[in-house]
Amino acid sequence: MTLELIRLVDELAANAWAAHTNQIVSGWRLRWNDGVTGRANSVWAGSLGNDQITFEDRIQIAEEFYRRRNTHPKFHICPVTQPANLDSILEARGYVIITPTDVQIASVAAVIERSASRYEVTVSENLTATWFESFCRLSEQTDARAINARREILRHIAPRAGYALLKIDDQNAAVGLGVVERGWIGLFSIDTGAAFRKRGGNGR
Repeated sequence: MTLELIRLVDELAANAWAAHTNQIVSGWRLRWNDGVTGRANSVWAGSLGNDQITFEDRIQIAEEFYRRRNTHPKFHICPVTQPANLDSILEARGYVIITPTDVQIASVAAVIERSASRYEVTVSENLTATWFESFCRLSEQTDARAINARREILRHIAPRAGYALLKIDDQNAAVGLGVVERGWIGLFSIDTGAAFRKRGGNGR
């Protein structure tokens, strides 16, 4: 992947799973969503502004943003993070890596070709109670605060979204979220019930 493509994918992902509170600090986006999910509670450092704020001040503003909310500051780091040496700077300040994440891309045609299934999937453009209840059950969400925070994220997705629900033997067996923007679709919240896992892509 080129840096331009990585930057685009990172931006699309930030739009698809957005926090309810955002503070922009010279190109950095400080995100907060009641401490629920890592992406929505971390600094997105994908660009640098043109003002005269020092780097030390920028870091201190970000750290204070999270400390006011009684949580440890976190930074979303990827190959297009600005400045490019932010990872090493944070390491020198005592930060550690806590959630390594892989991002994969593929053409829609390739995904369709490899995912032939005998099951029917229903997709709604609106978040429904049935979909959300299935998502919470299949992903084993039980904490009320976390459930409410995820519901709010899902309710306020700005780009076009599709909520997919797969039934097997009249049971809600799997869910997934697709967010569409600028010719891309990002897949999130993919969960399958324990009884329906490890059946292979063809549904056998």
